[in-house]
Amino acid sequence: MCGDEVFLGFDPTVSLNDNGDVVSIVVRGTKSKVTYIVDQKLHVATGLTGRCTRVWQAHSSTDPKQSVIIKDAWPSVAKASKESEMLARLKDVTGVPNVITAITVKTWEYGDKPKADTFDTTDRVRREIAPSNYRTRKHRRLVMGTLGIKVHHFETLSELIGAFQDVIAAHRDACARGVLHRDISLNNIMLQGTSPNRKGLLIDFDHALYQQKNDTYGRKAVDVIDDNDINSSLAPPGSPVKTVAVLEDAQVASKRKRTIQESGTMLDDVQLAMEQTGTPLFIATALLLGTELHQDKHDLESIFYAFLYALMAFKGPGATRNKADFLALPSMPAILDWFDLNVMQTCFSKMAHIKMGHFCDFERTFIKKMDPYFNQLHPFIRSLFAATFTDNHCDRSHLDHNLMLNLFNTEYERLLALEKEEEDEGRPRKHAKTDKSKIRGSSNLLP
Repeated sequence: MCGDEVFLGFDPTVSLNDNGDVVSIVVRGTKSKVTYIVDQKLHVATGLTGRCTRVWQAHSSTDPKQSVIIKDAWPSVAKASKESEMLARLKDVTGVPNVITAITVKTWEYGDKPKADTFDTTDRVRREIAPSNYRTRKHRRLVMGTLGIKVHHFETLSELIGAFQDVIAAHRDACARGVLHRDISLNNIMLQGTSPNRKGLLIDFDHALYQQKNDTYGRKAVDVIDDNDINSSLAPPGSPVKTVAVLEDAQVASKRKRTIQESGTMLDDVQLAMEQTGTPLFIATALLLGTELHQDKHDLESIFYAFLYALMAFKGPGATRNKADFLALPSMPAILDWFDLNVMQTCFSKMAHIKMGHFCDFERTFIKKMDPYFNQLHPFIRSLFAATFTDNHCDRSHLDHNLMLNLFNTEYERLLALEKEEEDEGRPRKHAKTDKSKIRGSSNLLP
């Protein structure tokens, strides 16, 4: 009660107003200290457990024109890799955020004498009062210079298709550098730049893994770049590295004592804990079933689900369907069943079989449930579905980057030509007004 705010556990690097909102954040890099003024709060995780992720849009106190995104999170120290590390490996890759600063936040530690420059970690308190099986988390802060808005603010069909095409290309380039995203969702696909030349942006590399040579995306070990290396040079070739173990949830998974066997493939619970990452709605069916290791094709399948979800959720540029829109349909879209929290929490395998059942009648279950605005996309969507699941084998995908990019590029060029023809004939395209308050935010698009 009588201790100062730092002693009580408050972050000394942030300043709050009377309402408890963050108004400024100090970021201490290896060479300088920068104070950022918060412009708006974009995301605050509300769960009692997890990484407590918070995201703000801010600007430098010395340069109001320098607008940045600041991401605070508390990942487990047992996590194989840090988002900053993955983004450092993707320096100069088009379509991913660019890192300005990446740090582990430091605070004071109280004992007989207060100690400065101590890493802000849950272990500072838990080592005294909690059992040893708690996961220790460190306070990470990431400053990025790339701003984006949610993809549902697309202005034309070509812009929507182009955004997904850009994200697929960014994912391809990331894989070429050994980085597998593993958490594709619609909220992680953004638009960046200014209209009419906006591009797609792939964000949130929190769950990404690095692929060593002759390895499968870091499942034995990964190279970890120190924050100091990232801030000084954004990890140029030859930076010093160290090797760490990769399974964040091994202790938790080992207690479940369950295995899945299918077609001669068996993944134990430790393996499953690492493979089944992301939002269940978008996770590939083979990963939900536990029959395959996470590969780039599974992320491409997740991009397909994100695109399909967008066509169910949107009803035009900048507009999303509401409850009344869904009730006006003869029956509710099957994709709503993918939001069953009870299924998500109890059995990923059941979620996989629900998805596969819906794909048995793709035309009725999905094509006919889309808003009429997307009618001209029907042939393209059928081709994309056929490429994703060949021979109606919906338990495993056969996508690759070249195939998917060719499909999206062909449709993109067709739409561009059609939109140009409409403009030449004097038929104005419908444009959505971009809501400036929606930069990098996230929301549920379906009721």
